[in-house]
Amino acid sequence: MGLSIGKDIVVNNDGRENLNILWHKEDRQPNVVHGHRIDNPKIKVVKIGMQTPEVPTGYIELKQDSKKPVEFEMKSFTRNYYNRITDWHMCLPANYYGTTGGAGYLNARLTSGSWGTGTSVYDLYDGVEIHTFENSGNTQGILVGSSSSDFSFEDYALSVYTDGYAAGNLYHIGNTPFVKTVSGEDWTINHSAFFDNFSGGSITNINEVGLISQHTSSNYLMLNERSVLAVPITLLNKEGLRVRYQRTFTIPPVNWTRNFYNAWLIGAGMSASTTITSFGQGYISIRDTNLANANPGSKWNSSNGLACAAATSNRGIIVGTDSTEETLDDRALVAKVIHSAAFYYDATLRLGATYTAGTLTHLEQLSRTVNNISSGDTTIAEIGLVMYIHRDYQSFTDYYVNVLMARKVLASPVTLTNGESIQVIYEISSVFPA
Repeated sequence: MGLSIGKDIVVNNDGRENLNILWHKEDRQPNVVHGHRIDNPKIKVVKIGMQTPEVPTGYIELKQDSKKPVEFEMKSFTRNYYNRITDWHMCLPANYYGTTGGAGYLNARLTSGSWGTGTSVYDLYDGVEIHTFENSGNTQGILVGSSSSDFSFEDYALSVYTDGYAAGNLYHIGNTPFVKTVSGEDWTINHSAFFDNFSGGSITNINEVGLISQHTSSNYLMLNERSVLAVPITLLNKEGLRVRYQRTFTIPPVNWTRNFYNAWLIGAGMSASTTITSFGQGYISIRDTNLANANPGSKWNSSNGLACAAATSNRGIIVGTDSTEETLDDRALVAKVIHSAAFYYDATLRLGATYTAGTLTHLEQLSRTVNNISSGDTTIAEIGLVMYIHRDYQSFTDYYVNVLMARKVLASPVTLTNGESIQVIYEISSVFPA
């Protein structure tokens, strides 16, 4: 991405990324690098790299009435799934949601085969976690099907059975609620679906299982995971089948905040929505930057994203002066530099949003410059990323909150004299599977 000079100085020459920046050194913090603008040396630059978390791990268990359980690893997430966990926090521009999809796009392909467009299909709504209807039929939740075709990342539907009792039909009893177990920062989710064969004969071709979720009030249905069975299931007349999914995810100690991970856990199908307002380990709510409100995970829309206008220090990229070690539960900068006559915040801008086919990587670059016009020195030691979230709590209240998604404390703080500025660049990436 650049031309190395000496041991640790890099001049970027890629016109798409950080033009006219001379990089000096890496911070002792991982994925942080320092430099300055070539065209204006009074602008000091800090670049921070962030990456979407790894997907949960887990397994699927199949249990017929007359046989011992069979378990196998769950590893066949679809593009729909990766698109959702990428889009929610990256909030990429409209050209990523065209009328068609595939590599380089983030829109969803619905089980009908049509394309859902716009970020609304990824609202973290009451169905993203797999609906738990007592008799949910054959449209959503954990389902089984007859197709034996190999798994494809582009899969969008199962060859489901007609729900009922006629010949060749399968009765779908429904999905159980999520059973959540939290030990420290280890989250485990178990849920099951039950199927009965009252068709009058054997069903010999159950070849696939999968997860289908419902999103937003538009009832978009999307395939999240599809596993093709190594050995097809034959279900005898009057025999039942239980399919159980277990998924596990460990929240890392630092990097993103708990706010980010709580929203991500719902998007990743790791937690049901909730009305519980408690905040902290084991809870799924978010807490905004005023530290007063714990907002339950009911409906969060991030379409407003991370970009914001100038002359505000409430959202977007923000900076502060405190060097207190970052924690998972950070909800605001400890000592935020507030926009004022002494410090001017430019707009938080999206420098670019790209997809690199060779590495299967979506990359978003955000940038903001804060200017010291205080007639004194100020040392920047902490940097935050605040998202403006639309929160609709089960339709009772409807408002917007500022939520700290990431906080980075610099190992090498940046001192700004009067007339100097700091430009902060966030690079957020999401790597898709080959």
